[in-house]
Formats: sequence, C-alpha cells, structure tokens
Amino acid sequence: MAAIWGPTVVTENSLVQLVVELRTALGDKEQQIVKTVPRRGYLFAAPVEWLGQESSQLSGVRPSRRLLLAGLSILACLALVLTTPAPPAGGVDAQWLNALPVFVAPFVEGDANGDASPIGRRIADDVSALLVRLKLGTADQEDRAKLAISGRLLRRTPNGIAVDVQLRDLLSGTRYSLLEASFRDEHELIASDLSLRVVRAMVARRHEIILARARQPAHQPDALELLNLAWNDYWLADTEADLARAGARFEAVLQKDPSSVSARFGRSMGCYQTFVQLFSPAPRATLAECERQVRELYSRTPEDSFSMEAMATSLYWQGKPEEALWLLRKALVLWPADRSLNPMMALFLIREGRFDEAAPYLEITRSLAERRREHGPSDRRRQVGFYHVFADRAVLQGHDDESREWLLRWTAEFPDDGRPYLRLAAIDALHGRDEQAKSNMARHRQLLPRSNLHYVAMLYRTSNPAVMAVRARMLEGMRRAGLPEGG
Repeated sequence: MAAIWGPTVVTENSLVQLVVELRTALGDKEQQIVKTVPRRGYLFAAPVEWLGQESSQLSGVRPSRRLLLAGLSILACLALVLTTPAPPAGGVDAQWLNALPVFVAPFVEGDANGDASPIGRRIADDVSALLVRLKLGTADQEDRAKLAISGRLLRRTPNGIAVDVQLRDLLSGTRYSLLEASFRDEHELIASDLSLRVVRAMVARRHEIILARARQPAHQPDALELLNLAWNDYWLADTEADLARAGARFEAVLQKDPSSVSARFGRSMGCYQTFVQLFSPAPRATLAECERQVRELYSRTPEDSFSMEAMATSLYWQGKPEEALWLLRKALVLWPADRSLNPMMALFLIREGRFDEAAPYLEITRSLAERRREHGPSDRRRQVGFYHVFADRAVLQGHDDESREWLLRWTAEFPDDGRPYLRLAAIDALHGRDEQAKSNMARHRQLLPRSNLHYVAMLYRTSNPAVMAVRARMLEGMRRAGLPEGG
C-alpha cells in the first residue's frame, strides 16, 4: 500500500468522493448501479450479462478466483480508506473546516413511514460530496460525528415535493431547521442547487454553535472561536467601533496562527469597508493600508479564492478594472456559485458599462438575494451589496425610478446605513423633489458626517465615458441636495 499511495493521506471523506466520481463515470444518476446501503456501505448492483468468449488474459483464471481477487482488491482499498488516520489538526483554518464533523443521513419519505428512497439517498450523497469538495469534516457514521443532517420528502400533490431539512447537534441534542424548499417534481429537485443550499445553511448554523460556545461565561475563546467572533463582528458591523472590534479579533487570531488566510482576508475586507462604507477620515492612507494587507495575503496564497477576491478588490480601487475582472473570472472557475464573487463581478462590469456581460452574474445575484434568510448573519452584509448592485445597474442604464425603489428597500431593511440616503437625495434633487432631497441628505449627513463630493467621486471609479457622464449627473444631484465639496 505504501508503494502505491506514498505520502497521500486517505480518510473517510475519500470514500464518499470516490463513490461520487464512480457514479458519474458510470452515468449512474439514479444510483441503480452503485447503491447506498444505510449504515452498511455500498452495493455494486449492475446487471451481469454473458457476452460469450472470454478474453485470452482471463481465460486461464477460474471465475471464482477472479471474483475472489476482485473482492480482495475492493476490501483492501476500503480497509485503507476506513482505517488510515486523519491528518493531524493544522492551523485555525483547518480547525474551522473540521471542527464539527457532519454525518448526512439518507432523506426519508415523510409520507411513507419514514422509509429512505432512491432520491432521498441521492440527495444525501450529493450533500456529502459537496461537503467533501469544500473540505468540510464529514463522518460516515453518526456515532463518529458531532452534527447530523437529515431530511424529509413530503409529496404534497401528485407532482409536488416539499423538502424539510434539519440539523441536529449530537452533543447537546438540539435540533435546528436548516431550510424548506418546494419543487414541481423529482426532475426539478435533482437539477436544483439544493445540496449547495443545505451546506450553506449548515455552515451558518455551525457558526452559531461555535459562537454560543465562545460566549459562555468565564470562557476564554480559543483561536477558532475568536475567528468566528471576528467574522460575526464584521458581518454585523454598522460603525467604526464594530469594524475596529472585528479587526482586533482578526489580529488576535493572527497572533495565535500567522498562517490563517481567513483572518488575513477578514482584516483586509474590514479595512476596505472602513474606506467604502464609513468614509474614512484619511481615505488615501486607509487605501494604502488596505493594499498593504492584501499584498501580504496574496503573496502567501495566490491561488486561494479569498486571496483572489481581496486582490481583485485592491486592483479595482487602484483603477485597474481589467486586471480585477481577470482575477475574478479565475476565482469563479473554482467557485462558480460563490455569494461574494458573483455580485462583485456584476458590480465591476456594470460600472464599466458592460451590462450584457454582467447579466449572468446579476441573475445569480438575484437568486441569492431571494434566499437571504437561509444562511445566517453573513447574508446581512451581502444583502446590502445586492441592493447596491441592483441600484447601480438601474441608475447607470437611465432608470432612476427603478434605482430609487431599490434604494428605498435598502433603507427600509438597513435604516442605519447612510449610503442609500445619499443616492436618494441625488435622484430626488434631479427630479425636483426638493424637500425629500433635503430630508434624505440630512439623514445621510447624520450617519456619515465626513461625506463630501470629492470622496464620493473616489468611490465611483470607471473608465467608460458614458458611465462617467452618469456619475457627473449624480454628483450634480448630490450638490443640489446640499453635499459639501470637500477636497
């Protein structure tokens, strides 16, 4: 075995991934060739057909011996998969991936006495395969896991299927609802991104479980708990103090584990939020510090999607949109459904006036926006980004009224974010709604007193002349509404 595998580490996750790849190679979408036997393993159930003359290579081997050799080979591989110990825990990023191993049970037919069905097993295997691909810790048996995902299929109508997915904390016994989804039929269910939605919801719940542990009285958070606390602060930040607290916690993680990509990424994104969202008192110095942090991150892990996202952000603010777009495309090859990369790609293309290219990324962003309540506190900040993209797209295409509707939704859901009030003030001023413009500008200045026209112009970078003209028009609306010039 050592001669074959060398230094490669094979774990329980490897078995799930290999079974998925085997089914794909066999075209076994309905899982009729390689079947899952709950709590036992897998059954190769392909029909056997005699084709006549044996090949010369096998003609001298008795059928019983060939079966024995094949069986011994399979058993040897499975023994390696199931007995090789997992690699030792690495840094905090590795701990985050493997902190709470997950067991995925076959989904059962809720209207048929809880029996598992082929499609229920298919869903469970798809979820397991995605967990493996994302390198999240899994377990092949419930007694080896700390979390367990289960689900019910409810056939409410002759063709309709509702899916109810649950997560159970096996240490405390607490049960959480992950999501509920409905589909017209089995074909739509199989073709959907249900497994991705389940995993995202599970990750959000897992984050809550780790946070609860970190916040216990008299408890001293470890590096993993600090990382989760830092990201929670970042996702929910409204003020400079909030972002400063997140930054301090990211720094504390880096003190414990300087190799953490997640902490370096979070620190750099918090820096950019200070520049973009809160109107830094020293914008150029803030940008320079953000760029320094991103260079440090990217030099360590240039192929990591976090690093590529951070560097794309940095390149955009340096006035290099083509380089930023190239890097985002590269990252999207790795993670085509990413909830941050798609809106960012859409926004950068929109601000370059490339609306047709932005369309597919906008479509994914709309889909994400519709599901914002499925995935926990991280979607709060993402939802703001979604409204930002939709409002920009509308105004840059000359649809002020549509942009205004998105901005009003933004203020209704996030009334303490000062940015949408500024754009509302500009649109109202340009359309002669002077009192509304004055009111929105007052609210904007109350929340973001350092805002000025010079700073706003910095925030709307573009190389497209038509977009520049729209930007000049919006700046004029802001000037009419009372935004000071700055400098």
